[in-house]
Amino acid sequence: VPANATAIPTGTLDEEALEKLFATAICLVYPSTSEGFGLPILEGLARQVPVLARDSELNRWILAGTNAATSLHLFRSFEEMIEKIYAILDAPVAVKSDVAITAS
Repeated sequence: VPANATAIPTGTLDEEALEKLFATAICLVYPSTSEGFGLPILEGLARQVPVLARDSELNRWILAGTNAATSLHLFRSFEEMIEKIYAILDAPVAVKSDVAITAS
């Protein structure tokens, strides 16, 4: 994990800590291939945090069913994920902190 990112194991945060991370996150990277519904993706989108998620039928459905076209970024490979992370980091937005949330 790069020095300016924090990897958080799933299921280890209470609600207050989770809210603090979302409030300070630059983006949420969700590379899971086995999430049943995509709740972490929806949580990030609801908090207006850009979300990077694996391109899957479910995530395309979320993208089509929400107004998240500029906030949900789908990727097919690790290399594409890295490119999209750099694009978000390079975007002209106010930086909240150097924290990224990841789950596997």
